[in-house]
Amino acid sequence: MRPEGIPNRDLVDRCIRSDSPELWEEFVVRTRRLVSAMVFRIARRWGESRSEVLEDLVQETYLHLYANDRRVLREFHPQSDDAVFGFIKVVAGNVTHDHFRASNAMKRGAERTTNSDEESSFRSAETLASHSGNIEQQVLLGEIESCLEKLLSGPDAPKYKTIFWLYYRQGWSASAIAEIPAFGLSTKGVESLIYRVTRALREKLAGTAAASAIVMEPTKGTTEI
Repeated sequence: MRPEGIPNRDLVDRCIRSDSPELWEEFVVRTRRLVSAMVFRIARRWGESRSEVLEDLVQETYLHLYANDRRVLREFHPQSDDAVFGFIKVVAGNVTHDHFRASNAMKRGAERTTNSDEESSFRSAETLASHSGNIEQQVLLGEIESCLEKLLSGPDAPKYKTIFWLYYRQGWSASAIAEIPAFGLSTKGVESLIYRVTRALREKLAGTAAASAIVMEPTKGTTEI
């Protein structure tokens, strides 16, 4: 099958497993307009509009996706073709915000700077257990994953688990997750789900390091697990 006929999810999977330039070029063709639009939107909030800077950030986004044996793509498990575009949107947002935060920190001699409310929705992909080393972090994530398997059941369990990990490990905001049609949830619905799953996990893991690594969300809703 020619690259242009491959569904988005399969294309991502093949890009991960293959070094074929044709596959990667097709991936860029499908996502470049979205990446460019996201970079421009966020750069404008930081007061930057120079075309050369915007183009560098577009290229930096793709380098980030390709780096470390395509680790970022390997950690993403799309549930639908549409999910691929939502994921790329968040990655481009993270890369652009990180660039300007670092730039401002160098100028001001500060460790971190803040920008808009939108920036805060692009949290680090390492939010969960960021205070731990790699070994400790893997142990914590293993405990949480095991507990999720026990807590979530029924036909919607895979969807709920995907939403949980998109939020905590990939740094997606509730609104970004809600944009994925396959999930069928509003932003409030996602917030409600995250709250309920998080609360159930903390109760199940009470007194453990894994429990303290999970941030309880303030939004309460009626979504059932």
